Amino acid sequence: MASSIVRQLFSSTPDQLSTESSPQTPLLPAFHATTAPLPALGARRNPRYNLRAFAISPHNVYYSGWQLLLALLVISSAAVPPAEMVLDNEGWSLLSVADNICNILFGIDIILTFFVAYVDEYTHRIVDDHRKIATKYAISWLALDVLSSIPMKAIRNVSPMILNEYGLFSLIRLCRLKRILDMFNKWENDITLNYNWLRCAKFASVSIYVINRAACLFYVLAAYNDDPTNTWIGQAMPQGVDFRKLGLWCRYILCMYWSTTTFSTAGYGDLHPVNSKERAACTIYMLLIFAASSYVIGNISQLMIDVTMKRKSYRELVQAATGFALRNRLPSHLEDQMISHLTLNYRTNLEGLQEKMILDSLPNAIRTSISHHLFHSVIDKVYLFRTVSEGVLFELVREIKVEYFPPNKDVILKNDTPTDFYIIVSGAVDLLGEDQVVVGEARKGEVVGEIGVLCFKPQLFTVRTKRLTQLLRLDRTTFLNIVKGHAEDGANIMKNFTEHLNDPGMKQLVEGMGMSIDNLNSAGKGQLTAASQTRDKTPSRDDAFLSSRVSETGKASSSSAVVAP
Repeated sequence: MASSIVRQLFSSTPDQLSTESSPQTPLLPAFHATTAPLPALGARRNPRYNLRAFAISPHNVYYSGWQLLLALLVISSAAVPPAEMVLDNEGWSLLSVADNICNILFGIDIILTFFVAYVDEYTHRIVDDHRKIATKYAISWLALDVLSSIPMKAIRNVSPMILNEYGLFSLIRLCRLKRILDMFNKWENDITLNYNWLRCAKFASVSIYVINRAACLFYVLAAYNDDPTNTWIGQAMPQGVDFRKLGLWCRYILCMYWSTTTFSTAGYGDLHPVNSKERAACTIYMLLIFAASSYVIGNISQLMIDVTMKRKSYRELVQAATGFALRNRLPSHLEDQMISHLTLNYRTNLEGLQEKMILDSLPNAIRTSISHHLFHSVIDKVYLFRTVSEGVLFELVREIKVEYFPPNKDVILKNDTPTDFYIIVSGAVDLLGEDQVVVGEARKGEVVGEIGVLCFKPQLFTVRTKRLTQLLRLDRTTFLNIVKGHAEDGANIMKNFTEHLNDPGMKQLVEGMGMSIDNLNSAGKGQLTAASQTRDKTPSRDDAFLSSRVSETGKASSSSAVVAP
C-alpha cells in the first residue's frame, strides 16, 4: 500500500494537461480549470507537462492530501505549548511525544519539497528542474522550516541562555501558519463551499492560533523570570500566592485573556508588562497585531459591504423612483409598477438569478444548449409551432430572451407597435381592452402579442401580469428572419394561427375589439409571404406606415407610461 502511494506521488499522471497522448507517460484525461496553467496566446498546442523522474506535481492528488494533513497538524499542535507549561519538568509526556511525531512529519515534508515542481510566477509554466527547485526553496522557506521542525527540548539543551526560553524560540513556529492559509486559499477556489463562511473561518483560525502562541509566550516570560513576583501575572496575584502552582487551565485562561485583550486593542489595564522583557515582547506583538487586525477587519468589512451595498442601492433607487413619481404626478399604478420592477431586480440580484449576465458570458454553443434544455419543451407545446420542423424550433430556442415581470405590471400596451410577442412559462396575465377592462386571460404555455406581430397591426390588448410571471420574449424581426428560410414551416405557422383565430372563444374576443378575422388572416399571410420572399432586414414601408399611424392615433391608454422591456 505504501509503495503504491509513493509510486503515485512521483508519477506524472495527475498533472498531465495535454490533449495529446504519449506512449511513455500517461496523461490526465480532463483539463482542471482551477489549477492547470493556460497555454500562451497563439500557441499551436496545449503545453505538455511530462515531469522529470522523481518530480512531484504541485497538483498531485496525493501531495494535496499530504498538505492537508500537515495543515491539520499545525492546528492540533496549538494545544501542545500550554500543556508543556506544566509538563516541562515532568519528562517526555504523551503530548511531547505527539509534538515530536509532528516534527518528524514536517521534516519529511522538507525532503519532499526538494522534489515538488512549482509554477513560475512570470512564465506560468511548471518548473521541474531539481536544481532550480532546491535554489528557490533554499532562499525562501528552508531555514524557517528546519528551525520550526527541531524539538524544543533539544534546542534548550544546546542553545544559548537567551534562546533557552521556550516561548521566544516558539515564535518561529508561527511560519507554519502559511500552511493553514494555503489550505484556505485552495478551498476558496472550491465553488461548492460558501465563500463568506470560509473567509470568516480563515480569519478566526489564524487569529486564534496567533493569540494562543502569544499567550504561551507571555506565560513563559513570567515563569522563567528570576523574580516571579516582578512579572505581569505575579503582580495580579494576591500576596503570597505563587502563580506557578495554580492549575493548568487557570493559568492558560489568564494568559489567553491578556493575549486576547492585547490583540483586540481593548487593554482594560488590569494586566500590564512590568519588566523589560515583557515590554519588548508586547511591543513586537502589538506591531504584528496592527498589521494583522487591519487585514482581518478590512476583509470582514468587505464581506459585509457586499450585502449591505446591494440593500443600500435598492433603497436609494426606490426612494428616487418614489420622488420621480411624486414630482411628475404619475398615477399610483405606474408608481407601483416602477417600484415592483426595482424590487424584482433587487431580488434576482440578491438571490443569484442573473440569467442574462450568466448566459451572455457563455459561448454561443453552451448558451444554446442551456436554452434548448430549459425551454424546448415549452415552445414545442405552443399552438403556433405545432408540426413545425425541429430546425425551426432549435433556432427559436436560441433567440428567445427570458424575462421576469412582477405582479400588476404592463407587458404590452394597447395600440403599441408590435415589436415582440411573449410565451408564458409560469404565472398568468390579464388581457385588457378599452377603459382597462379585463376581456381575457392567458396562462402557462399560451402566447400574447402574436396577433400584432404576425398581422403587423397595432397591439389589440394591454397585457398585464396577475402575479410574478416568467416570459419568453421573441423579437418580431428575428422571428421573421427565421421563417424566411423555411417556407413550409411558415405555412404551418400560419395554418395554426388561422385555426386559433377561428376558435369560438378567440373569435368572439377579437371581434369584440372591432377587428375582422378575415382581415387578420389575410394580413398574416401577407406578412409571412413577404418574409419568405426577402432576406432584407431593413424596415419596410409598412413598418414606417404603422409607426406613423401609431404615433398619430394617440389612443394608447398608457402612452406616457414606462414601457416594459
